[in-house]
Amino acid sequence: MPAKRSDVPNLNLIFWSLRQFLHEQLLNKQENLSVQQVSDDAHDLMSMEEQVLEWNKKVSVTRNARLAEEMKLEEERIQQIEKERAERKLQKKIEAEKKLKKNIAMSSEFITSITADKLDAEIEKLLDSRSDYNFAITKSGEILKGEFPQKPTTSK
Repeated sequence: MPAKRSDVPNLNLIFWSLRQFLHEQLLNKQENLSVQQVSDDAHDLMSMEEQVLEWNKKVSVTRNARLAEEMKLEEERIQQIEKERAERKLQKKIEAEKKLKKNIAMSSEFITSITADKLDAEIEKLLDSRSDYNFAITKSGEILKGEFPQKPTTSK
């Protein structure tokens, strides 16, 4: 048979005490879980931070290697450009020297070949050597020279 209220003295006090005890146990458990969760979260956060730092180091190493390679390639490209410029400058200088030598040779040839004493003889020589620049081209591509070109007759 169930106990009556009157049989157990201070039943309300016992229930109240029991509720208080269970409530305290629940709070302690929540507090312990909360502390454990904070600890776990802190540990996870530290772990993530370590992973991020490690990843940043790897990226930094890769980036530094890439930058070093790019700088090396850029320096090689600049050296190649400077080399090409120097070669072009040297080539221009050589060509200018050749032209100068040719001009000097031509001018000395002209100076020595025609003088006031030889002028009349040179004029006579040029008048005697006649050049004919008249010509015609046929449809087949033959060149016919002279002022009045005649197509050569071919016998069959």
